[in-house]
Amino acid sequence: MKTANTFKSSVIVATALVAAVFVSGCAFHAGTQQVAGSDVQTVTMTAKRMTTDEKIAFDTAAATAQTVVVAAKRMTEDEKIAFDTATAGTQTVVIAAKRLTAEQKLAMLQQDLRIQASAVQRNQPAA
Repeated sequence: MKTANTFKSSVIVATALVAAVFVSGCAFHAGTQQVAGSDVQTVTMTAKRMTTDEKIAFDTAAATAQTVVVAAKRMTEDEKIAFDTATAGTQTVVIAAKRLTAEQKLAMLQQDLRIQASAVQRNQPAA
């Protein structure tokens, strides 16, 4: 008689345990949503070091204006203060640029090369 009660108790506990695991699994699975592969955007960036001539050729080949779109919602004064308080440790950098002509790019590259060459000469030990 005692073994029958122990067996029934074990069956009830095991059934309850399996049901609890099943219910827990369903609860966590219900909130997930599968995303199709086409919905996820992937950006792959590759680069290689270019020579000065390659840089000039690349810059002159893409002479069209580039467009960057930044979208944001207008914040209220309270939201601005909260944002500034939350990001107090960060720094903001504003970059302004204009499209250079091929001659301006070449002049800048040559100036950079002169600066680099003079830095290399200063770092070389005297003979």
